[in-house]
Amino acid sequence: MQNTFIADLLEHFGEEEKLFAHLLQGDLKLQFEEEHRELRRLAEADTDAEREAFARLLRAHVRFEEREMFNWLEQHHSGALATAVGITS
Repeated sequence: MQNTFIADLLEHFGEEEKLFAHLLQGDLKLQFEEEHRELRRLAEADTDAEREAFARLLRAHVRFEEREMFNWLEQHHSGALATAVGITS
């Protein structure tokens, strides 16, 4: 499944991990790290079933980040989050 999209996505994961992993705690951190690890594994998919699992997990992971992780970061680390995404006051 290796192509430009996958290469860009894996680079994006690395950037997120550098910016946010050290700020996360508990179940949020575990889910973030586990899903990135599983998405990396599935990015090497050879079967249709693995490709479908990759797509399902990627959709779920984006929802997790948008609905839970970034909300938590905003509540607990708003300054670090603003800096990470390039928002300055």
